[in-house]
Amino acid sequence: MSTSLTRRQIAKGAAWAAPVVAATAAVPAYAASPAPQYYIGKSVTANYIRTGCTINQFYLSTSVPVSPEVAGFSVGHIGNTTVGNTTATLSGLTFTFAVPRGMVNNPTVDNPAWTISGPAQQSTLTGLRGATFNTTNYDIYTLQFNGASTNPVVGENATQTWPGTAFTVTGTSGSYCYSSGTIYSGYNLRSMTLTNGRAQWNNYSNIESRPINQV
Repeated sequence: MSTSLTRRQIAKGAAWAAPVVAATAAVPAYAASPAPQYYIGKSVTANYIRTGCTINQFYLSTSVPVSPEVAGFSVGHIGNTTVGNTTATLSGLTFTFAVPRGMVNNPTVDNPAWTISGPAQQSTLTGLRGATFNTTNYDIYTLQFNGASTNPVVGENATQTWPGTAFTVTGTSGSYCYSSGTIYSGYNLRSMTLTNGRAQWNNYSNIESRPINQV
């Protein structure tokens, strides 16, 4: 099962006044001044294979584009191209995913720009637009991005992703006896600014719930 927050959905978010806006976990993924409008995009695919109650393979990836999004993490603009052209600088980019406890053991990530830690346990996660998810009886894993901290903001229809942000996590030998379930996943960002000063994000999260299905 593949799901994503699309740019069209992001574009329905609130618009804020220029020159600088601040986004927190309680606001949409879409920070905007009248022209251009900026968005943060992502693609996530997750599934698993099991025999009985034993997980043979767990798979979570941001490397596969989920239309209309590009792979990985991206920062783009909608509207006036000349004004939109700018460079983003980010700090503290992580990716969190929470799976039913015991579903996956010792997951690994294929991209050396990311390091993975966990599992941790906590009762809730805060995500997109301030949504709160009950993660009791979940294992929570965090990936820390160690790659480039600056990159040009791309146009709305661009195919480029932020360099190094696409990854695939795999794991085996977990225990899960159901044919489908719910996981929580998304990016967290401590801060990001644009060189043109037109938008700023602080303590941003786009964690969402998504189904995970047996394949």
